[in-house]
Amino acid sequence: MKPDVSSRPVPLPSARAAGSVLAFLVLAFGLYVRVWPDAPYVSDDTPSYTSLAADLKHFTLRELHGRTPVFPLFLIMTGADGGPIVGSSVK
Repeated sequence: MKPDVSSRPVPLPSARAAGSVLAFLVLAFGLYVRVWPDAPYVSDDTPSYTSLAADLKHFTLRELHGRTPVFPLFLIMTGADGGPIVGSSVK
């Protein structure tokens, strides 16, 4: 008979591992900002993504968009659905 593994608690990462991951993310973000100071790049197709993000955010569909909803949903989740946010204060 197999042991019941569903009742075992999931082990949490150690404080050292969590600190290492946090330090890596902070360094990666610092490198990102230093290497690409004018990010994000706004292209000709940016309005089509932000338009779909606005429609999804307001649960409307003003037109059929030629885009998949994955990136517009990411824009909504990060608060960037209204335009670029790097260097601005997010409230």
